[in-house]
Amino acid sequence: MTQDTSYQPLTKLRAYLSQFVSISDKEWETISESFTVQNFEKDISLLGNGQACRSMFYLCSGITRSYAIDENGRDFTTCFHFNEPSSTVKNLFLTDFSSVIRNEPSQLHFQTLTEVQAVELPTQAISELYERGAKWEKLGRRLSEEAYYHTQQRAMSLLMKTAKQRYAELCEQMPHLIESIPEYYVASYLGITPQSLSRIKS
Repeated sequence: MTQDTSYQPLTKLRAYLSQFVSISDKEWETISESFTVQNFEKDISLLGNGQACRSMFYLCSGITRSYAIDENGRDFTTCFHFNEPSSTVKNLFLTDFSSVIRNEPSQLHFQTLTEVQAVELPTQAISELYERGAKWEKLGRRLSEEAYYHTQQRAMSLLMKTAKQRYAELCEQMPHLIESIPEYYVASYLGITPQSLSRIKS
């Protein structure tokens, strides 16, 4: 992992947040002081691993996944995170919200599947930002609503769609994933075995 003082990633983050609230230059200069641009190599563990999450990452480029491990050592991909223009779905923020909210060890693990550039936002700094006024509380609410929406859509897909339908949906919404990551991660995300995925694709 290396730190980077590049301005562009912070510009991307500001542009995204500005969709929800207006942010003046002075405000951005103040709130971004605690943000750090990080570059990660492929196959690096970022957060979780039985520890409480103290940071949130905004992905500028690359792909990560979050996953859980059962008592038999099998891992299940819960979400992919990326910032890809060709995708109709954007999973930009990486953290375990349950761990952050309850200050408990995370049940999730987070892994880079490619080289990744991200902005690290300490959760303490985010909490302090919400204390600055109603605008920042609104920002937090809107981001939480976005996260909840995607979580609900994921849950409904697992409950109500067949594996073949889920794969077709993945190809439509996140086409770059199919070309960028190993098939066993795709199968894990769909809740099926790699062999079942091969049959669906054939």
